[in-house]
Amino acid sequence: ESARSEVVTTRCCDTPDQPSPPQRVSRSADSITVSYSISTAGLHSCSLVGWNVYVDNGVGGPFTQHHVNDGSQLEFTASGLTAGAFYLFKVQAISESGVGAESNVVNISAADPPGSPIGLAVINSTDTAISLSWDMNGVSDGGAKVNYYYIHATGDVYCNSWPGTAQATVFASGGVLNHTVDCTAISGLVGSFSQEYLCLAVSAANIAGASARSDHVKWRCSDKPDTPTTGLSVNRLYSSKTSMRLEWSSPGGLHGAFVRGFEVDYDDGLNGLYTT
Repeated sequence: ESARSEVVTTRCCDTPDQPSPPQRVSRSADSITVSYSISTAGLHSCSLVGWNVYVDNGVGGPFTQHHVNDGSQLEFTASGLTAGAFYLFKVQAISESGVGAESNVVNISAADPPGSPIGLAVINSTDTAISLSWDMNGVSDGGAKVNYYYIHATGDVYCNSWPGTAQATVFASGGVLNHTVDCTAISGLVGSFSQEYLCLAVSAANIAGASARSDHVKWRCSDKPDTPTTGLSVNRLYSSKTSMRLEWSSPGGLHGAFVRGFEVDYDDGLNGLYTT
C-alpha cells in the first residue's frame, strides 16, 4: 500500500450562482469604477474567496479577465480607457467550490459630465420671448460629445430657487449655441412671474450626465423701448454758451418695463459725428 496523496480541502456545496450585474460607481474620461455583489444564498454555504472581472476593449472586442483575490473587495476600477467609448463589464464570483456563472453584461461609457457653458447673454427680447446665446469655447466636454443643452428659468427675484426640471431642451446638433425662450409657454416657476422677470441659465449634457448651471442672467420679457417722437426741449434758463440743458417728458412705449436710464446723443454743432 502506498503513502497517501497530497490533501485537497473542499466543501460540499455548489459553485456560486450568477451574481448581480456590475453597477457603475464612478467614471471619468479615462476610467470606470464598478461594484458587484452576490447574495449569501447564491454561495450555497461556501465562503466567497474572489472575483473575476471582465472588461472588453471598448470597441466590441475580446474581454480581458482581471482576477480579484479577495472576496470582500467589491469594487474594481478599469483605467487607461478611451474617453467617450463604451465598455462592457461582467463578473464571476469565486467560492471554495470553484468559479460561478457569469453575470449579465453591462455597457458603461468612459466620460465625465461636461463643464458649464460660459458667456450666457441675451441677444434680443420681445414682449413674448427672450433670445439667448452661450459659448463652450475652452470648456471641457468631459471626454464625450455634448448632446443637449438644458435651459433653466425661475421667477425667484433673487435667482436662488430653481425648478427641478429644465424649461427647454436644446439638441446640440450642428454646433447650436443659442435658443429663444417662449415667455408665454413658461410654467412651474418658483416665485412670482407677475412682473415677467426671468432668471435664466443653461447647462450642457453628454452621455455621462449634465453640467452644473451656468452663471445666470436676469431679464424681462419685453421689447426694447419705442423710438421717442416728441418732448425733447432746451431749457434756456439753465443753459449757457458752454452748456445746454435738455429736458424731455416721461417716455412711453416701454412695453411694461421700467426706465433704467437714457442715452443722449449730440453732434459737434457742425453736422459732425455724434457723441453719446
